[in-house]
Amino acid sequence: MSHPHDYQRHTAPKAYLKREFVEPYPRQITFAGMIGSYRISVLDLSEHYQTLKQGLDEPLIAQAISNDKGGIHLIRGTVKHYILIVDDIPAAVFDTEGRFIHEASEEEISTSRAVASIKGRSISFEQK
Repeated sequence: MSHPHDYQRHTAPKAYLKREFVEPYPRQITFAGMIGSYRISVLDLSEHYQTLKQGLDEPLIAQAISNDKGGIHLIRGTVKHYILIVDDIPAAVFDTEGRFIHEASEEEISTSRAVASIKGRSISFEQK
């Protein structure tokens, strides 16, 4: 299956877990640029789309997360949490052990995020 280079919600699969990271930028930025944000951000669950469309299948999601190297991405860094997205709608947030945290909201999804430190002040912004 061919994947787009950059993560955008309209090119994402019908069901996936979006990785949200602790670090504001990749540990290996050159490799991240070559691989693209799609492969870094998206944990594809397309094969389980019908099951997930009917409702949360927490054991299935927990298994997918545990198979994702325990929340450590070799290029991007530590995963903060995962957001389940089905049909482009955020459904739930899970921790790095696959446990349900809370229902997700639209505000938790961001396609772009930047963090800068200017004169000792940390400034961040997000683009939807």
